Amino acid sequence: MKKFNLATLVCLSLLSTHAFAGGAAPFYLGATIGKSKVNNNVNQMDDHGLCASADGTKEVCNIGDGDTAGHIYGGIQLSDSIAVEAGYAVLGTTADYYYSDPVDVKQETSGFTLAGVARHRLSKSSPVLIYGKAGVFRWTSEVESTIDYPGKTKASGVSPMAGVGVEYELNPNMSLKAGWDRYFEVGEGEHLLEIEDSDDYRINTLATDVDVYSAGLNFSFF
Repeated sequence: MKKFNLATLVCLSLLSTHAFAGGAAPFYLGATIGKSKVNNNVNQMDDHGLCASADGTKEVCNIGDGDTAGHIYGGIQLSDSIAVEAGYAVLGTTADYYYSDPVDVKQETSGFTLAGVARHRLSKSSPVLIYGKAGVFRWTSEVESTIDYPGKTKASGVSPMAGVGVEYELNPNMSLKAGWDRYFEVGEGEHLLEIEDSDDYRINTLATDVDVYSAGLNFSFF
């Protein structure tokens, strides 16, 4: 919490300096929606290799690879090329494991973002800008399972995030954007499901990288 408070104070200080220097203090809001992609594999689903060997035992094992994702955010443009923004991202299902025993385990992830953004206009009069960003993601992952006990677990943490993309200005106050964001290592465990014996299971949040490909709209105001 102290780190986020410090970041807020720094942003306000920079904004005040910019405003007293005679420039306007531009703010913007935005929202994006798109598709998340996770890099989970069969070996991460359980610690007994049940999913990996399902074909040989005539069982069925399916793992999901992504979901719909969304991000809402607001930012402060500190200069023509530098901004700081904060928001809330919903990554959807970041782990999805179905085994025909049956075992059905799903992990949902969402959280708060804080990032620095650098923009570059392709030419002085061009409406097209490219951007890059880097920051942190304060995530919460929650796992629910058809297994009776424990049935549900949750974990939270802070991970790095980064992204790149392109914006197209429709007018001075509105732009379209499309980009790619990566959220690194959201979740904690190496396996989604740990099996002691046929009656003793443990579910974990699964650490995974999540890529989000999205498009959206920015609206700036003064």
